[in-house]
Amino acid sequence: MSFEQCVKFANEVGICFLATAEGDQTRVRPLGLCFANNTGFYFQIEAVKSLAKQLKSNPAVELVLW
Repeated sequence: MSFEQCVKFANEVGICFLATAEGDQTRVRPLGLCFANNTGFYFQIEAVKSLAKQLKSNPAVELVLW
């Protein structure tokens, strides 16, 4: 699947699960995708939530689109 096909699929589906890490513990949560384009996948998150802190300390994530 090409990146363009992934972007198209992501925009059609809109719901995903994002896996992050907090120390040696993984965290998985459902998220709504705002949009995807050729520069990346964009989500709206609150800066005070643990997700934002996890992304700042370790930006490596895994994403599953359902």
